[in-house]
Amino acid sequence: MRKIWIFTLTLCLWLAADPVAAAWISFGEKKACRSEAEDELRKLGLGPDDVKKMSIVTLRKSGRGTQVVQGHQVWVALVSCSGDLVIELRPHCTLKQAYTRGDCRVPGVKSY
Repeated sequence: MRKIWIFTLTLCLWLAADPVAAAWISFGEKKACRSEAEDELRKLGLGPDDVKKMSIVTLRKSGRGTQVVQGHQVWVALVSCSGDLVIELRPHCTLKQAYTRGDCRVPGVKSY
């Protein structure tokens, strides 16, 4: 579990340094869960104009020669704040939880 968090943090820091600031950017094979992530943003009342950058990280667990998808994290940098909206999705792209970090606040979403 610790390796997954270290990888996720490293990837997020790398993505934060990326000068690309286009909305609705997605990483991962076949843009995993992109449409579901966009649907969750719409449910929260957020559209493309509210998003500075969106990255999708697929969490995997390796073992015995296979890789199992454990879920997906959608990191959304919003135009209106410094911080992120994080949407955690299950392996089949259904909502697990959402929360904000930094000074970002979204009605109905927990903040850490």
